[in-house]
Amino acid sequence: MNDPAAIGADLAAKQLNRSEFFIVSVDGAPDVQNMLKTGNTLIAATAAQDPYAMAAMAFELANDVYQGKSLTETNVLMDPMLVTADNVDDYVGWEDER
Repeated sequence: MNDPAAIGADLAAKQLNRSEFFIVSVDGAPDVQNMLKTGNTLIAATAAQDPYAMAAMAFELANDVYQGKSLTETNVLMDPMLVTADNVDDYVGWEDER
């Protein structure tokens, strides 16, 4: 699930006094980053996508096409970072300066 859904699931679990599971999400959003730092969450990790790097890659590919170059790949995959409580302080998130 994405980070907003994970936050909702975490809240619902707390309201129902459930804690026998953990939640993993996708996005690396600032709200989940903060939750991981507090440790008061069932969210164990988020697979962080880097919107700045994604935009830079899209621009680079678009510029290549504009310059008349052929793309070698029709799908470009970028590795996400699995952000956990153990490495959240090392994660350069969406709102951090670049």
